Amino acid sequence: MQTLVCDPSRFISQFRYMKIARNQLVLSALLIMVVLGACSKEEDAVPQPKLVHTGEKWNIASVEYTIIDQNLSNPAQGIKTGTKTNAGAFYFDGSEGSFDIVIDKSRLEDYFSYSDDEGEITVISIDQDISGTKVSQNIIALVGEKVTTTMTLSGTFTSQSLTKQFVFTGTFELIKD
Repeated sequence: MQTLVCDPSRFISQFRYMKIARNQLVLSALLIMVVLGACSKEEDAVPQPKLVHTGEKWNIASVEYTIIDQNLSNPAQGIKTGTKTNAGAFYFDGSEGSFDIVIDKSRLEDYFSYSDDEGEITVISIDQDISGTKVSQNIIALVGEKVTTTMTLSGTFTSQSLTKQFVFTGTFELIKD
C-alpha cells in the first residue's frame, strides 16, 4: 500500500498563482474599459458647422418650431415641437444669406436668397437634383419684418429625397449682433 504525502507548500504556490492570475485578469478588464471609454465618440456634441457664414449677423433670440423627420424606408416619424432660445444665427449679405440653427444635438445650415422691401423680408431657396435614380429637393420659404435691430421670420424648410423627408416649420425672433 502506498502512502500519499500532502505537501502544503505546493498548494500555497498554486493558490498564489491563481490569485495573481485573477488580479491580472481584473486589471486587464479595467484597462480595456478605460481605453474603450476614452476612445468612444462624444455623443452629446453638436456637429461642427459645415458652411462658411458671411454677412450681417442676426442672432436667433428664440424660435418656436415643429420638426417632422421621416425616413420612408422605416416609416417611423419623429415629430418634435418646442421653443429654443439662443438657437444660432442668420447672416445677410447683399441679396444672399445663410443660417446656422442649433436645436438639441442637431445643426441645420443652408444658403438662401432674400429681398428686403422697406423692412418686408422674403427668404427663398429652391434646390433640386435629379440624376439617374437619385432625386432630392430642398425648399426654404420665410417671410417677416425687420425693424432696426429686430426681425421676425416665419416659414418652412423642407428637404425631400426618395428615402426621407424633413420639414422644419418655425417662427424666429432675431436680434442684430
